[in-house]
Order: sequence, then structure tokens, then C-alpha cells
Amino acid sequence: MAFGKRIKFFRNRKGMKQKELGELLGFLGKTSDVRVAQYETEARTPKTDLVKEMVSIPWLQGSSANIRFLY
Repeated sequence: MAFGKRIKFFRNRKGMKQKELGELLGFLGKTSDVRVAQYETEARTPKTDLVKEMVSIPWLQGSSANIRFLY
């Protein structure tokens, strides 16, 4: 599964909107949902620091299988 689809899978699994995930990652205002959409469609690739932040989000913690799946 492609990286963007994995992001979308885990976000949908928790019932989060793109805007909610974007704000959780520190994107402000109107850009929060746009940035997440770009990552999910792979129009943009997140930098390593952002990927590390994604795997540290509480809804991924506690399941090493989920973390391996995200990478």
C-alpha cells in the first residue's frame, strides 16, 4: 500500500477529518486539510521529520504493527 493511502487508512480508521489531522500535525488555518490531502494523494511527500511526528501521534502508539505498516 502506498504511503498516502496508509495515512488515509489510519486517519479514516480513527474517524478523523483531514483538517483535524492537519491541525494535530501543526498546520494552521486553511492549509491544514489541503496539506493532508496532498500527502494522501501523493501530490506532495512529507519530510522525514513530519513522518516521525505522524508515527508519534497517540492513535498510532501502542501498536508496533501499525507503525511498521505506516512506513
